Amino acid sequence: MSLPPDRSASDAAARGAPPGARATGVAGVVRSGTVGGGASAAEAHLRRLLELVCERVRAEIGADYAALGVAAAGGEHRWLAATGVALEAWDRRVFPLAGAVALQAIEREAATWFRMPDEGTGAQPPAADRVQSAVAIPVAHGTEAPTGTLMLAWRSVWPASAKDVALAQQFGEQSWLLLETARLFEEVAAMRRTTDQARVRAEASEQAKGMFLATMSHEIRTPLNAVLGYAELLEMEIDGPLNDAQRDRLARLRRTGRHLLTLVTGILDVAKAEAGEMSVRREVGDLREVLSGALAAVVPQATAAGLVLSDDCGERIPVRYLGDADRVRQILVNLLSNAVKFTPRGGWVTISCQRVPHAELADRPTASGPWLRVDVADTGVGIPVARQQLIFDPFVQGHAAHERAAAGTGLGLTISRRLARLMGGDITLVSAPGAGSRFSLWLPTD
Repeated sequence: MSLPPDRSASDAAARGAPPGARATGVAGVVRSGTVGGGASAAEAHLRRLLELVCERVRAEIGADYAALGVAAAGGEHRWLAATGVALEAWDRRVFPLAGAVALQAIEREAATWFRMPDEGTGAQPPAADRVQSAVAIPVAHGTEAPTGTLMLAWRSVWPASAKDVALAQQFGEQSWLLLETARLFEEVAAMRRTTDQARVRAEASEQAKGMFLATMSHEIRTPLNAVLGYAELLEMEIDGPLNDAQRDRLARLRRTGRHLLTLVTGILDVAKAEAGEMSVRREVGDLREVLSGALAAVVPQATAAGLVLSDDCGERIPVRYLGDADRVRQILVNLLSNAVKFTPRGGWVTISCQRVPHAELADRPTASGPWLRVDVADTGVGIPVARQQLIFDPFVQGHAAHERAAAGTGLGLTISRRLARLMGGDITLVSAPGAGSRFSLWLPTD
């Protein structure tokens, strides 16, 4: 586990890279606990976010593998997420020495390189999917000891540069709070396994949930907004002219930051809804006002996709509702964006509305009205019947084949239905493969 002979300068540059703006955060860092059963929905969302961070940094750097893990009790390293390979195979089959390299990076508090021994030393050549080189980057907060590591690995030898490591360090710095939150969940899970006192379990769970909501909101969104702001300032060439390569890197950085910000905001909304901390207003509103804003937000997306976007609500149809205008707009933007995303070029997306006396809602067989029903219909790929029951679950999209091909988090419909139900309504679905889909937003009306 030593520096490559021709890369010492690069490593020195990586070590000397300024730490940048780190998140201020959780006091009393959790130092113990192992991942166990009884995972809450919020913990599952957090693990998924860790996986998405790994996917993003691997794509940006061009590594074969990426993994995030924490220092566990007993001088061990626990891997929480990996991409490029299944987590259970990461440190067992692909890179058995990953934990040792990670612990060395934590001890040194500096980027640590690894290279498989040359064949001349008598070592057996690795299998086709085995790691030949890697770099472990400590994930730390301020002057405290590192919480864990972000590791990048390749099936070839030394393809990374010091700039790559510096970029990965930025991802690592933004991952600190995620790893700390994961460790907090681990401690709560350990307490649940070791005590029979319901009061202690409830208090620990509430404490973890409250800290998750309080810290995630400020400690991730604030630095991400700062990163986006600085990227935009650099693109304005305030500090001097940029070349084409620099503009491209800044554009990628800005896209990545916006994507992560969307992920964090979506997960926070789901966690708040589950904790009963999401609030909505119930006021008389006019659908035309929110619909115009929603359509304006989606028209460029539809035009770029070569689709026809139609508004069939009309001016004479009564469109009053009881609800929260901002939340109704959020729901409509999500439904329209999904319709555009999964409709082939040349198709159409139509929004229509009508006042009805009764509603057939998913959580109520019949519901007396009157109701305002807003339909978003498309000529897209449709949704198989087997997946229609899952479509409103977190991280699920209509077609398994689209879950990675189409941009998105799989949280939009989850949040939209919960918002609709908080306003006293619901979202229902009628769809068939190859026949398009129709999502209906039901809102109470007077």
